[in-house]
Amino acid sequence: LRVAQQLIAATAEFHSTDVVQKNQQTLAPPPAPEPISLESSYKAVVYLFLNGGADTYNVLVPDTSCVTYNEYESIRGSLALGSNKLSTIDATGSNQICTKFAINSVMQNLY
Repeated sequence: LRVAQQLIAATAEFHSTDVVQKNQQTLAPPPAPEPISLESSYKAVVYLFLNGGADTYNVLVPDTSCVTYNEYESIRGSLALGSNKLSTIDATGSNQICTKFAINSVMQNLY
């Protein structure tokens, strides 16, 4: 779940502005996992096909009370999420055009 949160936050679509602050800090790579010794020589390749995916333009959207929601709804058309599928996030004091944003309600445990 933590990796999913980092990936979502790293997408350009997640950010509502293009203001990025880099700190020039380099991160060390994570340590390699310890090999697991198995008593059996059986090996398998598991292939999962997950139908669908995360439409990142519908993860974080302007709240319906924000003036930019109409623009979002116009651009996304039938893919736009209605208020019944959104969970509100308070963004007061965040220097954004909206004081409230919304996250897709099926992803509310990420917030």
